[in-house]
Amino acid sequence: VTLPGSFALVGWAGGILLLLASGGASAFSLVLLDRACGALEGHGGRGGGETSSYAGLVSRVLGPAGSHVLEALTLTYCVGQVVAYLGAIGGQVVALASLGGIEVTVHRAVAGTALCGMLPLSLLPEEGSMRFAGALGTACMIYIVGVVVFADGAGALAGGGICSMAGDGDGDWEGAGGEG
Repeated sequence: VTLPGSFALVGWAGGILLLLASGGASAFSLVLLDRACGALEGHGGRGGGETSSYAGLVSRVLGPAGSHVLEALTLTYCVGQVVAYLGAIGGQVVALASLGGIEVTVHRAVAGTALCGMLPLSLLPEEGSMRFAGALGTACMIYIVGVVVFADGAGALAGGGICSMAGDGDGDWEGAGGEG
């Protein structure tokens, strides 16, 4: 679920409460991580060295098998995030293409974005090359935020929908090539 989509579903007050709750939960999880790492250091734990991350904590407590499970779960989570972002980006590509009079479906926009944008960036061989990918990713995030903020503001002023990225339940995205 995207942040704008969440706000569209629960409203401003609910969205702000959800942001505060998730921020509090995140801060509390860091406190728990710190306490667990401190307790592990005090009891010797597996292996030596200082532990200061979830991955380090799992590795020291559960060993290599636990580390592999954590890596698999992290990979699964990241793949899910990529799929979600591809859907959002694909919807925006459809909207941009329609400005130029080009008809494209969301599915083709997602496939094109994945094959022409994300795949080449993921195959960059060196860390130095990742600076370009990071800069491009930052520019894309700024663009997405700008599109959402300005498009939703214009839509609200015109009396239209509240959120251009809120799902309408049939797989299309409102304001991104879908009908509603």
